[in-house]
Amino acid sequence: TEAATTYDRINLSMIPDKYHPWVTYKSSWAHVEAGDFDKGVSGFYTFMNEYAKDQPNLVPKVLAKRGEAFRKVKDYRNAIKDFDAIVALNQDEKLVYLAMQQKALIMVERENSEGTVEAFQSLLDKFPEGIGSSEANFFIGDAKYKLNEYEEAVPFLTKARELDEATYAIPATRRIIVCQWRLSDTDKAAEAVDFLLARDPKTNLVPPKLWLWLGTRFFQRDRYEEAARYLKQVANP
Repeated sequence: TEAATTYDRINLSMIPDKYHPWVTYKSSWAHVEAGDFDKGVSGFYTFMNEYAKDQPNLVPKVLAKRGEAFRKVKDYRNAIKDFDAIVALNQDEKLVYLAMQQKALIMVERENSEGTVEAFQSLLDKFPEGIGSSEANFFIGDAKYKLNEYEEAVPFLTKARELDEATYAIPATRRIIVCQWRLSDTDKAAEAVDFLLARDPKTNLVPPKLWLWLGTRFFQRDRYEEAARYLKQVANP
């Protein structure tokens, strides 16, 4: 905030022309970081209109920060436009990754399951070993789960859990359990439930109907120890 206020006091006419693009860029960046998105975006438009041709190396950074500002105010159309422009320029690999990731997260925020799968799959195709591959796998699996594509969802959710168990052990496993339930795969559902219980013995994330389903299925197969383990989760003495 202090940086943004200080930049506002600078009279561009009093400093050499070669510094104008940097002052405009940094000032806009500071305003976005300070939460003044309107002023930051306005400054970035000024940069693109007046300095982009002379400072092409800064253009991806401007587009990235402006896209971030658009996303924060939920102007998704303009955010996606800026992120797509970064990918098209293909000048900075880190910013290309960022742009594709941000576009994918916008699809999540818009609850666009088909768009989420497409955007994160494109990210995985281009950056298979990217630092956010666990995130990409989780959101693809989650989107397929929401689309009732249970069999396709499980491998992505499992991969997310393998890549980052600390973050995705609980949310991914919860979805895997329901997927296997919907697929009527008792053993795999039980395996996922046991995985969850080992990490959260007092979990309340499993629907009561699923406990009953598991317990009844194992009871019918004369596997009473397993049946009791699941039925006691909902038994009321």
